[in-house]
Amino acid sequence: MNKSNIFVYIELSKMLNELNTANSESEQGCKKKLIQQSSYFKIIDRRFFSTNLEQDWERILNLVSFKGGKLNERGKQISSPYTHTIESLTEEQCQQVIGMIADLHERVKSELFDKYCHA
Repeated sequence: MNKSNIFVYIELSKMLNELNTANSESEQGCKKKLIQQSSYFKIIDRRFFSTNLEQDWERILNLVSFKGGKLNERGKQISSPYTHTIESLTEEQCQQVIGMIADLHERVKSELFDKYCHA
């Protein structure tokens, strides 16, 4: 079993920091912030997670990309799968996704703490 990479912890931390600012903003804040932070879904690769956590990241990715990219009338992609899918989610569903990301972040943090503090 490999441990999660420090990179994934830092990137999830930055993502969550931005997502958590949505709680104090308008009611549309969660969806808007999730769309704004959707690039993290591309840059955080599953290989950065431990074997125990990579499937959880894949579940989150599948949840926020199941609709695929948005296409125009000529079949050209005009929106990423993440943006297109998140646009269709309710605020409550966006909150749930943020909760899943926060939970995964805590488990990555725990793995890193165990790795560096108990080595």
